Amino acid sequence: MNPEIIDRIVVVWLGGNAHNWPDSYEFNLFQDIAAARIVFGCGVALVQLPCSGVVSSFATTGPELEYHLSGKNALCDYLMKTTVSEGLRCSGGQPTWSRVIWDVTAVAWLLDGNFEDDYLVAKVEKLEAAVRELTEDDEDEKSKFSVEELAIILDM
Repeated sequence: MNPEIIDRIVVVWLGGNAHNWPDSYEFNLFQDIAAARIVFGCGVALVQLPCSGVVSSFATTGPELEYHLSGKNALCDYLMKTTVSEGLRCSGGQPTWSRVIWDVTAVAWLLDGNFEDDYLVAKVEKLEAAVRELTEDDEDEKSKFSVEELAIILDM
């Protein structure tokens, strides 16, 4: 493999949970923790679509699918019928149900930059260097920032 590819790609990863979520127990992340560490630590441009707390809100219902897909073409009819039938099965036959459509979010992010709010997070090394620079003082002076202020800086 050629390591220079890192400068020519963007990884869009559907996995992990929202950064403010109380845990990181998520199916895609736990399938290969070592790979996730490499992806997050290698410096590649990375778009994370967190599952719980973000993508888990991207859901659809039977009536929405019928309205937007029914009659468009054979594939749309198949997807609509299959999803509606599965939704009814999983809901115990209840006519009102919704389902998270996880994998659609990666394509939606690629197709429409306004699909969801996103933000950049700098590399940890850059943040740590900035904090060191901001907190450097003469030996007899106190730190310029409180612990709370440093936490906010590291959280930016």
